Order: sequence, then structure tokens, then C-alpha cells
Amino acid sequence: LAQIYPQAVTIPKNLNDIWMVDYSKLMPLVIAGVQDQNVTVTEQGDTLGSLGEQLLNTIKSVADLEAAVSSGLSENYHTEDETIEAGELVALATSSDATIRRAHTGDEIFGVVSENAGIILGDGMSSAKPVALTGRVAVKVNDEGGDIEIGDAITISTEEGIGTKATTTTRVIGTALEASDDDTDTIHIYVSPEVHYAWNETAAVASLFTPIENDENDTLWGRITTLASNFVDGVLSVTGIKTDELCVGAVCVDEATFLQIVEQAGQTSTNSANNGGGGASEPQNPDPEPTPDPAGDPEPTLEVVPEPEPEPPVVQPGSGEDNVTPETPM
Repeated sequence: LAQIYPQAVTIPKNLNDIWMVDYSKLMPLVIAGVQDQNVTVTEQGDTLGSLGEQLLNTIKSVADLEAAVSSGLSENYHTEDETIEAGELVALATSSDATIRRAHTGDEIFGVVSENAGIILGDGMSSAKPVALTGRVAVKVNDEGGDIEIGDAITISTEEGIGTKATTTTRVIGTALEASDDDTDTIHIYVSPEVHYAWNETAAVASLFTPIENDENDTLWGRITTLASNFVDGVLSVTGIKTDELCVGAVCVDEATFLQIVEQAGQTSTNSANNGGGGASEPQNPDPEPTPDPAGDPEPTLEVVPEPEPEPPVVQPGSGEDNVTPETPM
């Protein structure tokens, strides 16, 4: 204090003695300090008030943005069909870039034409329709897929631009926020394009990865991939196959027929081995050679046949011996 405001302090000759403070001289200093502090506090209060107002404005802006987003974020897309109405499902056209048309069966649904979007991107575009990209939006539906319950996935029906309940694995546009059992209706959905898997197909896929016999490393999918890895150039190599019927092309054999074929093949192999393994096999029971008569057969006798005597020549009358012509036997 003696250093800051020395006129209010009496310093003794002996510094170890009591120092005297004249508080009356300190009052102006205290008052001035309080006044300065009030000014500072006031300035800080004004600053805080300004910051508070900015914070409130920011909160309000965020709330407005959230409300706008929740009511739907849409973007304008060009269309060549001005008859497309709000609530209809649309797909991208292939005729030109960034152009939409009514969706029909088999299309990959792009979005829903929005009527009261909270935020519209590309506002002011001519020949365009606002397509809901996210959030809540009204959509036209029918009952082709059955009654619609809250939470059902919505896809395209056979009627162009009209949605219906998804009953198979397909591309969907969103989730129903309202129920409907009318032939035709308009309900609100939450836009979330994705692939919807039917419950039975989902269960089938899940079963591929379910452990078999409490072995977490043994799954049907693992067995399929292992089997596929055994194919080399179209030929499958396995350690064994167990089946009730074996088919090669259009020819199929059951267990009894297969055993008969194996037995016949075994008999053929045995006969071939008994015959030296070459050429055609001989009969199993060849005819026995004739047994000679123990008494002995008599020796054959030769029968002498006499030669025929020549007939005398025929002599023609009036001719000599030279004209004798032998008679031809009849």
C-alpha cells in the first residue's frame, strides 16, 4: 500500500514499529476503484447480453433448420413430363442428365415428388419438380402388397408412380409412418432409400452364418466356400459323396442299380483275369472233348471199286477205221 498510495501511509523510522494508515485518504482511491469496476462490469454485461442474444438467435435458427429438415429436404430436378404430381415415385430418366420420370416396376426408385418441402435446393429451376431426398413426405400408395402397417417398407407397385407395401426383397423408398387399408391412399413415409430384404430371405441369409453344432468356426457359408475352393478347371475333388441318387447327364441310378453295375463289373474283371487278361473271354463251361471207346474202334477197311470197261467204238458205214468216232456215253 505504501508503494501504491504512499500518501495514505505513515512509515516509522524503525521499520519494525507499527505502520500507520490514514483511511480517510484511502476513500477517494476506493471510490474511484469501485466506479471503475462498475464501468467494467457494465461493459461486460453489455457484452454478455449481446452474446446471449446471438446465442438465442443461433438456437432459433437451428430449431428452424431442424423443423425444415424434418418436414423434408428436396432438390429440384428437370422433367419432360409436367403431369407428374406430388406424392408420386420417380426414377431417373435415361434420355438426358439429371432428369426424372414416373417410376415403374423394375426401376431403382430415386425419390418422391414433394409438395411442402421445408428446404428446396435449386429453387427457381424451370420445368422441374422438387424430389424429396430425406425426411417426412406424403406418397401415393395402393393395396397391391396388402394392408400397410406403420413401419412397413414402401416400394413401387405395378401402377406407375404409385407405391405399395414391399413383400419381397427389393429396392424401397422409405418406411411408412401411417397405416392404410384402402385401395388407393396417400400416407406419410420417412424417405430412406435402401434394399429391403423379406423376412424369410433374411432368415435364410442369417442361417448361412449360424454356427453348426455349437462350433462358431463351422458355418454353412464356410462349408460352401470350402467346397467351391475344390473346383479346379471345372472339376470338383472331394473325399466322398453320399447321395440317394447319382445322375450323369440325363441318366440317373439309385443304390440298387449302382450295386448291380458294380457286381457286373466285378464279374467281368474276374473272367478277364482268368483268361490271361487279353482278348475275348472263353465260355465258362466249354463242351468236353469226346472220350475214346475203351474197347477200341475197328480199323477202317478200304472198298475197291473196279474201273468201268471202255465201250467199243462205233464204226460209221462207208468209212474207214480212221473215221471211227467213239460213242459218247449218255
